[in-house]
Amino acid sequence: LSGSGATDLTGPAAGHVLEIVTTEPVPVHLAPSTSRRESKDLTADRVLVAPSRPGLALTEATRRRFPVG
Repeated sequence: LSGSGATDLTGPAAGHVLEIVTTEPVPVHLAPSTSRRESKDLTADRVLVAPSRPGLALTEATRRRFPVG
């Protein structure tokens, strides 16, 4: 999702990417990784994630009445 302005939390994960948009900024913790030696705390109102089961993630979001689309 190039150009979305979202904080990328996908790391080295492959597969489908979902963008989560919140109505207000939420705390995000970035754990150390191979490209970043230290953890980092920030706030974001949109993030990119790559769930291992994206269909299930969307089904659960719908079940909980989160807007999906």
